[in-house]
Amino acid sequence: TIFVGKNENIIFLSKNATKQFGEIIYLEYQFNKEDIIKEHEEIVVLESVKATDSIKAPFDCVLIENNHELEDDQELINKDPENTWIIKISEHEA
Repeated sequence: TIFVGKNENIIFLSKNATKQFGEIIYLEYQFNKEDIIKEHEEIVVLESVKATDSIKAPFDCVLIENNHELEDDQELINKDPENTWIIKISEHEA
């Protein structure tokens, strides 16, 4: 799910997505702060007890920030997914 803000877009998982995906046990970021990411590129790899999937860029963007706290504690997503942001991005205009 994406929360669209004025200068940044915040990506997080909805309760429904986490319910279907199962308990998140691993998370790996594919980009660093200020990297330019093309639409549909894999931004984050998520692994659950049920499957492995990824979050892809919804549009050409620039990575503002990764929530590095989640690399060590995925339980934050499992407990309160809609209030736990994963990445922050902004639109990139070429």
